[in-house]
Amino acid sequence: MCRNHVKLNFYIKNNFSFIIKGNIFIMKINVYDFGKEDKSYITDDDLKGLLAINFRGIQKLIRMIYFNRDHPENFNIRPSSHPNTIEVMDNGNFIQLNKDYILDTIIIDAWGKIIEYYDKLEENDELDDFKESLVSKETEERLSQFVSMYRKLCNGEPNITCKEIHEDVMDTIRFQYHKLNDKDKKKKSGTHHERKE
Repeated sequence: MCRNHVKLNFYIKNNFSFIIKGNIFIMKINVYDFGKEDKSYITDDDLKGLLAINFRGIQKLIRMIYFNRDHPENFNIRPSSHPNTIEVMDNGNFIQLNKDYILDTIIIDAWGKIIEYYDKLEENDELDDFKESLVSKETEERLSQFVSMYRKLCNGEPNITCKEIHEDVMDTIRFQYHKLNDKDKKKKSGTHHERKE
């Protein structure tokens, strides 16, 4: 056996591949396809907080799913150079899809996850306690509107709420995507900005 033989260890855990070759550690992140994100880390406490802020909770949940630094396996959506599309991961490659379709999909999915928690509270007879914990009567009314609008959307009734928050969600996608990339570029280049006095 050659003296320079290097032991190679390979591990797969969750959606990450780890290769250890001598003293070199290589980690490959396997990004999930769009629509197959891991959401198991989102807790009931997270959902309770999101439900309390209702419509703003949709955007916050989208950030928690698609732009969470602790879950890079979900970084499967990014802005496109074409104004009517968004790029999403499909079979290991980014493809361009209709922007309105993708925005509707992620908004309705996030909204639905929050409403599932609302339904869970209702089933466990904890909804009244939750409503009492809300800051004001106005907040409780917004919660009722939030739930009602989702139910109407699911029943096929015309609902413009998704369209109303498209641009806000698109801004979130652009901002979060660029924020992640800017931090990664700074780490790779080893540069940092010095404060001018």
